[in-house]
Amino acid sequence: MSLAVLTVIVASLMAAQRLPGQPGDSDARVAGQVVDALSRAPLPGATVVLTPIGPGLPPPVAYTPQAVTDANGQFVFQRVFSGRYQLQAQKPGFAPLTGLFEQRTLDIAAGQSITGLEL
Repeated sequence: MSLAVLTVIVASLMAAQRLPGQPGDSDARVAGQVVDALSRAPLPGATVVLTPIGPGLPPPVAYTPQAVTDANGQFVFQRVFSGRYQLQAQKPGFAPLTGLFEQRTLDIAAGQSITGLEL
């Protein structure tokens, strides 16, 4: 095998490798519940948005996961890319949620499972 061919093969294999936790890993999970700020009652039908804000992630236009809460106000995001995100909840008929507890910044690692969040 010629040196040029071997160099191309090795370079291709190295380019295909990613280190664990490098942006692009999409095996993380984020879950929680949206509740009414006053009554603490679950909010079904709320839209939860996970907006990428960290370097190395696809731009928000191309990748902004959304979930709608179930009857118990629960939401789940599966196969989330590792990186930094802003988590927000919104529901028609409710004031925009922009306070500290309704909007969070999450640093998500590859393979991580973040549960029990409350918005």
